[in-house]
Amino acid sequence: MKRDMDLIRAILIVAEDQEEAIVESHVISLALRERFPEISMDDGKLVEHVQQMYESGFVETTIDATMGEGRFFTFLRLTSHGHDFLADARNEKVWEQAKSRAGNASIEVFTKVLAEVVKNVIGL
Repeated sequence: MKRDMDLIRAILIVAEDQEEAIVESHVISLALRERFPEISMDDGKLVEHVQQMYESGFVETTIDATMGEGRFFTFLRLTSHGHDFLADARNEKVWEQAKSRAGNASIEVFTKVLAEVVKNVIGL
């Protein structure tokens, strides 16, 4: 499965918008489908991307595998790193420019490119 940076960004946006501190996967899934209908995803793709976000330090989460019922996650919180990434990624023009520059780079490289685009936009 290929990494979808648009999905990672969308998950962070939706997770940040939740009023509850702890959020179950079905709540995130429903909110994603409502707010970002253009992003193609199934539950497996969603869980895989949440796992990647956890491994990259964007979120604290638990991921549970239940026999015969698939995999589920519970968001515990966005980390400071996750909030910083989202702050840089929120602007659509900045996001599109970073995607254009970074291409299929790793999350680490993508994050650095995104930060550089933001610095250029604000004149640093």
